[in-house]
Amino acid sequence: MRSTQNLKLPCKNTRRTQKSGFTKISVVAATAILLAASNFAADFSTINSNIENGTTAQKYYYFTGTQKKIKLTKNTVKQNDFSGSVAAALSGDNLNKDKDLSGHTLNVKNVDFSKTKIKPRILTAGAYSSNVSQNTLNLSGSANGTNVEARGGHSYKGAAQNNKVNITASKIDAVLGGSSRNGKANSNKVVIKSNRQTASEVRVAHGGRTWFSKNGAHNNEVTVIGSNAFWVYGGESQGGDITSNKVAVMSDSKIKSLSRGVFGGKSVNGTKGNVNQNEVTIIGSDVEPSFEEDSGVYGGRAGYGNANLNKVAVMSDGKNRSIVQANIYGGRSVGRSSFGAAPSEVNQNEVTLIGSEAAKIYGGETGAVMQI
Repeated sequence: MRSTQNLKLPCKNTRRTQKSGFTKISVVAATAILLAASNFAADFSTINSNIENGTTAQKYYYFTGTQKKIKLTKNTVKQNDFSGSVAAALSGDNLNKDKDLSGHTLNVKNVDFSKTKIKPRILTAGAYSSNVSQNTLNLSGSANGTNVEARGGHSYKGAAQNNKVNITASKIDAVLGGSSRNGKANSNKVVIKSNRQTASEVRVAHGGRTWFSKNGAHNNEVTVIGSNAFWVYGGESQGGDITSNKVAVMSDSKIKSLSRGVFGGKSVNGTKGNVNQNEVTIIGSDVEPSFEEDSGVYGGRAGYGNANLNKVAVMSDGKNRSIVQANIYGGRSVGRSSFGAAPSEVNQNEVTLIGSEAAKIYGGETGAVMQI
């Protein structure tokens, strides 16, 4: 990685003039243009940051320029020789005075990740205790990202809200619109789509996710269009309620989408978050069978909490039927509200099936009783 201190203008101020009347071309001007173009490659620095989990410091390359909208291409990657995670903007105790990060855009285009050392993630905005909001990651035409995670915004302690990730005709391991370990993850969005010729492929996608946070995850969305997204979660949390998250899996009229597990909202097993008012819609797409625990379609699934007012709708797109070779649950609670207590509530959940196929359908299920 080059430093801007090593880039110098030439001392000679020579000029070469075209006799045919065209504009004069200065060596200094031409070199200045080259310098400006090269500066982008040099405007990355490295830092060991603990924004991910608060304890483990991981290596990040972060952009040090003033622009809020930057591009990451195969040439940028080659010039900087990244060997860690890459971020458009970072903030922490030892960087940028832990200020809030908002309005940043990172465009990643035509990168073959198998030819890079970028790992484990690309991130538009990351912070330790401050907030990240309205940041966007656009990933297009990129391949072989099986060891790479893409995030719009992440904060260890702060809120991640209104961030977005767009994946187009690309292959990547994991996608998170917005995430926080101990804060909020609300109103984030993920869109995974084809370019109508090439499908995207993502192993796992979250609209919004929190880990050890009582704030849960609310109003997040994932949309999959003509692509493979195997495990899809509108909102997920290990510590709080999960409400009003949405997932839509649909065809692009040419290519059907394919999944294995689809959740409007999910609380992790063993946690007491309530999962209410989440939705899943599948249109002209398929869910294939799997032996994994998260196989199936769930409007909402709670660990030790209630699952109420969740909805699933499965329908054709006019040309293609949706084929769900796994169970569908409007709402499901797999445990009890606390050990020795009565089963959690699973009420007023809905499943609608129109012009499509499904293995088994349950309006609601608790650890003790199924509502068929």
